[in-house]
Amino acid sequence: MIPFRIIVSIFIIVFPIPTRAQSKGACNSSCGSGGKTFTVQYPFGFSDSCPIRLNCTSKNNVSESEIHLGQFPVSSITSKSIFLNLRDECDRPIKTIEPLFYHPNYSPTVQNSLLLKNCNKTQPSDCVFSTSLLQFNSKTCNSSSKSGDNVSCFSQQSVVGNKKQQKFLDLQAVHNTTCKSVFSSIFVESDGNGLALSYQFHMLELRWWLKGTCSSNSTSICSNNSNCLDVMSDDGGFLGFLCSCNNGFRGDGYNGGEGCRKTSTAIPS
Repeated sequence: MIPFRIIVSIFIIVFPIPTRAQSKGACNSSCGSGGKTFTVQYPFGFSDSCPIRLNCTSKNNVSESEIHLGQFPVSSITSKSIFLNLRDECDRPIKTIEPLFYHPNYSPTVQNSLLLKNCNKTQPSDCVFSTSLLQFNSKTCNSSSKSGDNVSCFSQQSVVGNKKQQKFLDLQAVHNTTCKSVFSSIFVESDGNGLALSYQFHMLELRWWLKGTCSSNSTSICSNNSNCLDVMSDDGGFLGFLCSCNNGFRGDGYNGGEGCRKTSTAIPS
């Protein structure tokens, strides 16, 4: 009999533990590569699995990227708000901002003052400041008029102090101005009684939320050690909800994101 040797090979297969950005179906939270990279908080991201989808677009320099919501650059995102960069543009049709009012996850707040152009009638002075105080470059619009002319300021902050407690801009009221263009926007932080505390030029604030309600969705979406807040419309209806970590915990409050982890407490010496 011809002897033979049986060779037994043992293969050890190591499966990497996927991170949230790597696992199949997970929300991709990173934008950019090689150069400057941005990371956004959950539920925002750059893949279809993200509850609120953003776009990661390359700038002129291919090594740099810019975050967009639709066609508008994103300046920053907080636990309640999205801030868009609404750059000066002379002939931007009002219809270009309409999707921001109709979206199921966000809407412009009453803290915004819209700078409108090409109006068919004189607009009331609703803003907490005068447009004469603003420095507009007339050359930007190829106009021979003086700086600031033909720019109307639309604001609904004057109703913030009444019983209605309006939180969101009314698109129909914007259309009622008969203005055709949105030149820019100013985010006005106020004390709730119409007194302006600060201005952020070229900025538009959106309040955001996830679809659903705390009673029906929070247990599956909000993480342990978090609380849920329903976001209501101006007429008292449910728009959605937000999750946030309880006191003593930090994170984004969502099961699909970082969740909530206990903060370390320093022991006094």
